[in-house]
Amino acid sequence: MAITRRHCIKSLGLMALGSTSSLSLLARQTIEYPWQALLGVSLCGEYDYLAEVEGDIPDRLAGTLYRNGPGLFERGGYRKQHILDGDGMIQAIDLMDGKARYRNHFVRTPKYLREQAAGRFLFPTWTTLAPGLWENIPGSPPLSQAGITTYLMDGVLTAHDEVNQPFALDPLSLKDLGEHRISPTTAPTNLKAHAKRSGATGNWTFIGWNHGPAPSAEVIVRSPKGQVIDHRKVSMPRDCYIHDFFATDQFTIICLHAIEFSPLPMLAGLYSFTDCLKWNPALGNQVVVIPRDPAMPVRHFRAPARFMWHSFNAWEKGSELIADFIAYDSPDHFIGKDPQMRAIMQGRLTQTFNSGIAYRYIINMQQLTLSEEPITDGNLEFPIIHPELGGLRSQFGYATFGSPGNFFHSGVTRINLSTGVQDQYDFGQQVHVGEAIFVPEGMAENRGFLLSMALNGQTGKSFLAILDAAHVSAGPMALIHLRHHSPLSFHGTWSGKGYAEPFNIS
Repeated sequence: MAITRRHCIKSLGLMALGSTSSLSLLARQTIEYPWQALLGVSLCGEYDYLAEVEGDIPDRLAGTLYRNGPGLFERGGYRKQHILDGDGMIQAIDLMDGKARYRNHFVRTPKYLREQAAGRFLFPTWTTLAPGLWENIPGSPPLSQAGITTYLMDGVLTAHDEVNQPFALDPLSLKDLGEHRISPTTAPTNLKAHAKRSGATGNWTFIGWNHGPAPSAEVIVRSPKGQVIDHRKVSMPRDCYIHDFFATDQFTIICLHAIEFSPLPMLAGLYSFTDCLKWNPALGNQVVVIPRDPAMPVRHFRAPARFMWHSFNAWEKGSELIADFIAYDSPDHFIGKDPQMRAIMQGRLTQTFNSGIAYRYIINMQQLTLSEEPITDGNLEFPIIHPELGGLRSQFGYATFGSPGNFFHSGVTRINLSTGVQDQYDFGQQVHVGEAIFVPEGMAENRGFLLSMALNGQTGKSFLAILDAAHVSAGPMALIHLRHHSPLSFHGTWSGKGYAEPFNIS
């Protein structure tokens, strides 16, 4: 059963956002609500149409951009508490012959299907408890929402969460194909959404996390054909929440932030998972380096307290490991007192005090030392590199940027990771711009296209911007205008194969 517009209006149109105001008021962009709040409003219905194109889509840019993120935040008068939480929605924009086709599809996970049939939320998720007390015991999210990342692997499109296994879809039709197991053996409960693909071998590396009195991480390495090459379980020095990691062909690097996780209130059904996280900079970071060779010891390094959502890349340079990432002195946009990601779901835009800065770890595996140095300043997030350089030396990266104190960014930048020099374009204060997918032309790291989904705060509708990666500051080559807004979209991937059939829709 799909979410129809009529169903959505009936169930959501009169639901309160915060204490007294409705989503219908939010949709009319009243002064009371910041326009960024639309990023946390569900997209009602599933669409398939030719989008309006402003400018010219380059003829050599043909294929499909896939995006994944939370697309459903409300059911039965109950609303998610955090913009990071919601049922997964795949968006596909097919580019061919100067035209653009837009489609979206809610991933039919078991959670989605059961709650759709019931007309209400039944299960706790990362940031939001279920409506009833008993449904929240033992508290840990039991089912995947499949709403964070998406990859093309094993001939399918996969949709990942941070719990259980990903789900597969047909990359052409977006038809649901069910759970897609990363490892046939026992896998960790919390399989992380991010994966790393080696530019040298094509192998995929995944990690999982096992919470508890004896926390551990699991490293799973798969060949391009889907065969499990390695599956290791490694004890961790403390329990933690992690989202992303680093990988080279010889090492997996996991950064344990200075976060304390106290699970007892969650297990009792009183707090959500994220409510049990506390930033404690006195802990510092611990960087755990796991060799691919099991005969080599696991190494632990101390580092300054930083919170990392996402990494650029890591590679080996003689006896050194180079790891580039974006991190915050404190994740006050995510957890703590009135974080911005929670406030925006109530129609408020709060201030944060820590920006995302690009850093580099230099880990010397002979001298057993770790040093940290800044790459460039600014308020950055959603770092990416050339998709064929995972685990190999990379000179350029791409990211979003915004004003200090705001997690919702307005621009796209190319960063020289060796010098810190940036080439950037700002869409303006009334635009939110999301992760820019780099579509390379050959192996050059700064030749190709950047594709970024954005929300226009003046119109309340979203668009896809196409930029020349070699001349980011020149601005968009083309804009593809959607007929509606798009909720916050986290991550995406590109398929250069193109759509299999000519567009025959209007």
